[in-house]
Parts: sequence; structure tokens; C-alpha cells
Amino acid sequence: MAKEKRVTMTPICAIILIYLKRHQKMAIKFSKRREAVMTIYAFTVFLSAFLLFLVQPMIAKYLLPWFGGTPAMWSTCILFFQMLLLGGYFYAHILSSRLRPRTHSNVHIVVIGTAVVLLVISGTTWMSPITPGRRSSHRT
Repeated sequence: MAKEKRVTMTPICAIILIYLKRHQKMAIKFSKRREAVMTIYAFTVFLSAFLLFLVQPMIAKYLLPWFGGTPAMWSTCILFFQMLLLGGYFYAHILSSRLRPRTHSNVHIVVIGTAVVLLVISGTTWMSPITPGRRSSHRT
């Protein structure tokens, strides 16, 4: 009968084998976590696109009578919203590629704060069909 050869493992091989087994477990945990994060990310992108293209025609419907209601006005309104979307993509690209995360969040807070302040100011002074009966601060 043939004698079985006994294979001995060097300590380096044993350490590498243990590392690979642990790394494989971590990789499985990481892939499950990554899958969950990607699912949430995909849902968020879908929801934001849905809301954008739901809100865009509603706002255009309110603005059209204010500016004449012609087909050219509809095209201009859609073009305006698409340019805002493109500008938002550019803004996100610049912030994420050129600034650190802390600075990124500070810039974003300042931009949102400025937008809210300007919205409140223009909402109280600009007469529009959205707020009927309000008088503007300037006379025409």
C-alpha cells in the first residue's frame, strides 16, 4: 500500500488562509450592504426624477397664463426647467469633485438658504396668478 503523504502548512500559509477566509466573509457582508445602499440610491433617483417631471408641468400650467399661454411659452418653460436640471447636475458635479465633504455641505446650506430668502421676498412683492388679490409693491 502506498503511504499517504502528509502535507504540512507553513505558518505564513496558515496566516494567508485565515486572512482570505475573513476577507471573504467581509466581502459577502460588504456586497449585501452595498446592494442595500444601491437599492436606496436607485429608489431616491427614481423618486426625484418622478417628482421633477410631475412638478414641472404643474408649475408650467400655472405660469403659462401669466406669460401669454402660447405654444412658444410652453416650449420656453420646458427649456427653462431642462436648463435648471442641467445646471443642477453641473452644480452637483462641481461640489462633489472639487470640494471636501464639509465644505460641500456648507456651500449647499448657503445656496438653499439664499433660495428660501429670495423666494419669500419675491413671494411677498410680486403679483402673480398664484397669489390672486395681492398687490405688488410697484405700480404699473
